Amino acid sequence: MRENSVRPKRPPKDGKREQRFARRPVSGIVSRGERSQQRSGWQLRVPVLALVCVAAGLANALLNALIQHFDIPLFFDSVLTAVAAATIGLPAGIAVGLLTNVWMEVLAGGTDGLVFLWFAPVNALTAVVVWAFVRGHRFRNAYDALLCTIAVTLANAVGGTITVLSLFGGSIDYPVDLIVTAVTFTGIPVWLAAFLARIPLNLIDKSVTVALAYVTVQGLRRRAVEIAPPPEPTASAR
Repeated sequence: MRENSVRPKRPPKDGKREQRFARRPVSGIVSRGERSQQRSGWQLRVPVLALVCVAAGLANALLNALIQHFDIPLFFDSVLTAVAAATIGLPAGIAVGLLTNVWMEVLAGGTDGLVFLWFAPVNALTAVVVWAFVRGHRFRNAYDALLCTIAVTLANAVGGTITVLSLFGGSIDYPVDLIVTAVTFTGIPVWLAAFLARIPLNLIDKSVTVALAYVTVQGLRRRAVEIAPPPEPTASAR
């Protein structure tokens, strides 16, 4: 009676066992691989990435030098900062932003008080804001680009105002300081004049910057769709 009461465990059917152990790992690996590929879309090897960041920073600095040569009260020193943040990632964008100001200091032959180096974090703010919009999937149409432009403008105006007031007393002999001086004649405090003067300049400047980053991202997305392999037909289609 006792021997009969002990029932042996029923072995699992071969089909279900194979399905259970074969299906789960494969689907998990494939999905993780696809997600990883989407996240890393335009990854580059470290030496190449470092070279790209250095070259992009130099290009930003040269563009800024060209603008200043014609006494245009704009910056154009973060164009490739935004492009790098939008297409490669946040670390690359920040690196380009910081290296831009290093190159600007080098091209200027060293400024009194290393002015350009102190403004490097402000340049990097552009990378942070643009990357945040791309990361949040809010960089897909013209309206998203407009919101990003406004956010970058405010971030740079605030960062620039804080830097120039806390470190340089409100003036660094830059074209924007002429506007600040004119605004202060109306009786507005220096800190508010420094902020207000940077709003229109940054709005124009960052409109071009964000627009180029947006066009680059859209172009890469279209290119990715063109070269993507066609989807496999489903079982019902077969």
